[in-house]
Amino acid sequence: MYQEGNRNNAFTEQIGADNESYIMQDGNRNNAETFQDGTGNFSDVYQEGNRNNAFTEQLGADNDSYILQDGNRNNAETYQVGTDNMSDVYQEGNRNAAYTVQWGQGNDSYTTQLGNDNLSGVFQWGVDNYADTYQDGDGNISGILQLGAENEAYTTQVGDGNISGVAQAWYQNIATTDQIGDNNFSLTGQLGTNNNSDVNQNGNGNIDFTLQIGW
Repeated sequence: MYQEGNRNNAFTEQIGADNESYIMQDGNRNNAETFQDGTGNFSDVYQEGNRNNAFTEQLGADNDSYILQDGNRNNAETYQVGTDNMSDVYQEGNRNAAYTVQWGQGNDSYTTQLGNDNLSGVFQWGVDNYADTYQDGDGNISGILQLGAENEAYTTQVGDGNISGVAQAWYQNIATTDQIGDNNFSLTGQLGTNNNSDVNQNGNGNIDFTLQIGW
């Protein structure tokens, strides 16, 4: 644990064996909290700036969480229950918020936020689901819900004020959403097995609804 600055807060609680937690804070009034209950969990938090908040809770074994915040008033919260889940959150800018919930085994989530006031939420329940969220701009919103196994979701937002939502249920569905521009809106729903959706919005004010049901 390393702290440089004023009024930073860091708290770590570990129950079990071979858990690891690293916290580095450079700035003022940053808060980092890590709770680990199980075996072989790993958490790494780096905060540079002011009034950033990072919260990590790991229940189970061999879960990995990485949070890097560079800016002011960013918030990242990661909850992992199960085994071999991995979450990586990178925030550069101000007032970004990233929420990751993983329940199961072998789920992976990557979130990158560059800019200000972006919001990302990822919920994974099951086995070997994969989510990748990339936001570059201001005021973008992305949500990914995965229930089942081996689903994949890729969301890219470059611009301002874009909204994307992806919901996947069952097995081996793939959803790709690319929003390049401002104020685009996309909702994708997949129910079943081996559905594939590719949404590309290049410009401003585009609207898309996609629903796939198939086994």
